[in-house]
Amino acid sequence: MEIIDVTMTRENLDKIPQYPLTEGFYFDFFKEGDQAAWVNVETRTDEFANEEDAWGRFNREFGSRLDEFSKRCLFLKNKQGEIIGTTTAWYGPLVEGEDPIGRIHWVSILPEYQGQGLAKPLLSAAMNLLARHHQKAYLDSSTKNYRAINMYLSYGFKPLIRDTEDLKAWKIIEKSLNKRIVSEE
Repeated sequence: MEIIDVTMTRENLDKIPQYPLTEGFYFDFFKEGDQAAWVNVETRTDEFANEEDAWGRFNREFGSRLDEFSKRCLFLKNKQGEIIGTTTAWYGPLVEGEDPIGRIHWVSILPEYQGQGLAKPLLSAAMNLLARHHQKAYLDSSTKNYRAINMYLSYGFKPLIRDTEDLKAWKIIEKSLNKRIVSEE
């Protein structure tokens, strides 16, 4: 499958789907010193090729704003208190030069915990955080993450199609999910 980046938007943060967290798991906020745990989860879920890349991204994007990051980054923990997932209710401009809007930043769950109904509660919690600060939101993903994209669609995110490359990506996703997502216009 060709891997192409995609962007999805949600025009409002009303009526966020709510899913209860499975018993034995809980949410916690990032605390100073949790950087290595974030890097571990993001690297093990293939968001980054290696830990060095993950550390670089963390430091560039969040390193100077740890106080704010600690209010927006959620960790999913198992009953032993181990960090097994993360997402961030962050923000940024959808288009360079525009005002920032809410941004879902990487819904990531360690491979051995995937398929246990944990992603939707994690996304619901992050969306609830976003709704406290923003009117609308976006997220970035890629064609390889078509299962996650299917979940984002169920949360009201819509494809952002700016050019033929975007349209090509959504056709790949439609084929992977075996369903129509974008209209033929």
